[in-house]
Amino acid sequence: MVDELSEMTILNLYASIGKLITSSLHLHDIIAGVMKEMDNFFQPTYWSLMRVDQATNELFFVAAKGMDPKQMESIRLQTGEGIAGHVVKTGQPIFSSDVKKDKRFSPKVDKLTGFNTKSIVAVPLMYRGTVYGVIELLNRYGGSDYTADDFVIIRTVADFAEIAFGNAAMFEAIQDQAYRDGLTGAYNRTRLNLLQEEWSGRRAEDQSCIVVIIDLDDFKSINDTYSHQAGDLVLQYLTQNLHRIVRGGDRIFRMGGDEFLILIQVTKGELMNQVKERIEKSLIKLKDQCLLYQPAFSFSYGIKSGSLADFTKIQHKADLDMYSRKKSVGA
Repeated sequence: MVDELSEMTILNLYASIGKLITSSLHLHDIIAGVMKEMDNFFQPTYWSLMRVDQATNELFFVAAKGMDPKQMESIRLQTGEGIAGHVVKTGQPIFSSDVKKDKRFSPKVDKLTGFNTKSIVAVPLMYRGTVYGVIELLNRYGGSDYTADDFVIIRTVADFAEIAFGNAAMFEAIQDQAYRDGLTGAYNRTRLNLLQEEWSGRRAEDQSCIVVIIDLDDFKSINDTYSHQAGDLVLQYLTQNLHRIVRGGDRIFRMGGDEFLILIQVTKGELMNQVKERIEKSLIKLKDQCLLYQPAFSFSYGIKSGSLADFTKIQHKADLDMYSRKKSVGA
């Protein structure tokens, strides 16, 4: 392909990417711009940008050409799974001209989307030794294969994008801290309010969620008997263990004082009742564990589920469920 294009065309691509990475710290804008340039230059039948969930080490789609947004939300790959998973695992790019002969290829995404992948170029987006994402280009228009020269160009573009990706990731981390409770590290109520505003602009009615309300039993007596410092340690201990029983994409909020909220967004293909059952079993085990802590303490919880569009109603029902359980045990 390089033979057919002037050196100036390639330099223009690099210049465009360079402008993009210095024009914004918002990851969505950078991704959209970079992938538009890649699409125009290489003209792949499909392309995707996947990001690594640092909490679970799973890959999820951030953007993709030729894929329904709903499909994107439901697909996750493990580290080492498929071409993209191997890129994350090794930190090395992969050029596969015939995926049917490549043992690293997984047909999982093809089966779910109806794609017919023939060739792939996949490169990692890294920053300070950490893989944040993977760019994949699939099947060039016209049926021609990607070449070694194409591979060099894509890797160069990825090098540019890595800088922007890293800067945006640090910017996100700084922003994230503004929405964290200083004592427990859980999200604060402000973050929950912002999420609700985001949902109002999306098709929240197509998404389901589980809401758990947690309230410590007679927390005031812990502060009065053992000191406020002991009470702070109890809150920290509870939050740390709540993080152990939820998934990386689930969110824990400190709503104020000794009350917490867990938000679990249920993805397409997951069975709501199974997720609820797993969470309840984990909470029951945690209640027993808290009785062995010094000072011993207990908590009550309520759990309800439904459409994300009805989040406020579900939250209220979970709150009532929690108080009903608290009352039944005389807490």
